Amino acid sequence: MEEFRRLHGLGCYVGGWYYDPIDRSDEDVIWCHNRSALPEDLGVLRSLTRLVLKECNWLTRLPESLGELHTLTMLDLKGCRSLTCLPESIGQLQALESLRIKCCEQLTELPESLYQLTALGELDASWCTKLTRLSESIGQLANLKVLILSSSFRLTSIPESIGQLAKLETLDLSSCKELTVLPESLGQLASLTLLTLFACDSLIRLPESLGQLKKLERLELDWCCSLTELPFSVGYIWSLRVLDVKFCYELTRLPESLGQLHAIERVVLEHNAALTFPPPSVVSNGWPAVSVFLKDGLTRLKMAMIIAAGHHRRRGGPTSRLPRELVEMIACKFFFHCM
Repeated sequence: MEEFRRLHGLGCYVGGWYYDPIDRSDEDVIWCHNRSALPEDLGVLRSLTRLVLKECNWLTRLPESLGELHTLTMLDLKGCRSLTCLPESIGQLQALESLRIKCCEQLTELPESLYQLTALGELDASWCTKLTRLSESIGQLANLKVLILSSSFRLTSIPESIGQLAKLETLDLSSCKELTVLPESLGQLASLTLLTLFACDSLIRLPESLGQLKKLERLELDWCCSLTELPFSVGYIWSLRVLDVKFCYELTRLPESLGQLHAIERVVLEHNAALTFPPPSVVSNGWPAVSVFLKDGLTRLKMAMIIAAGHHRRRGGPTSRLPRELVEMIACKFFFHCM
């Protein structure tokens, strides 16, 4: 560590370590390469404000002295794929505003002390593929604005205490493939503007409290392959501008309340094979997505007619007659398309 002190103001490599003080006096960055651990006396760098350890693939642990970096505002551990845990002392970093642990693939849980970081505004834990749970203490992160948990494949639930994050603006749970439900407390996120649930394959329903998210502008549900319906309360999200529900193969209907979304700018409904006709309130809004959905449906019905005709022909039946149910579907589809 004495070498780090002598290097202040230079910016050069010393055996696999790189100490790079940025031009501004309040920001110092340390880069490590091909090392399994940081020096135990890391904490002597009292003025360090940014610690960047990107792609340190051999790094397995951080020293407890990390907690002595009381001016640290950003800790970036992106791509530290061998890191197995974070030190308990991380909770002492009361100035920390941004923690990025993206692609820390060996992390199975976050230390309880982490939830004491009251200044933390951003937590990126995406691609932590072995992360199995979040503590109920997450509700203590009073200043958290961005929470990214995308591709945390083994995460099975979201704690009820998440509703205490009054300042949270972005929640990204995309590709959390083991999530089946979301907590009702989600509706308490009064500042939330973006909710991303892309490719949550096991998600079977959304909480009715979703309608309480009065500031939500974007709701992304594409590739939620187990989702069968949207809650009626979705129609009460007055600020919603973008609703993406494409490739939701089990989605069977849309709530009538969707017609109340007067701030909506874009709706995506394509490739929802089980979805029945949009409710009249939605059709009457003239959303382009409805036309696309209907055209997509008409294409599928035409294919069904061809298949049905071929089936009747093979069985020796009259090719000019199709099952009554199919004819009714075609007529109803055509009726809505022409409105």
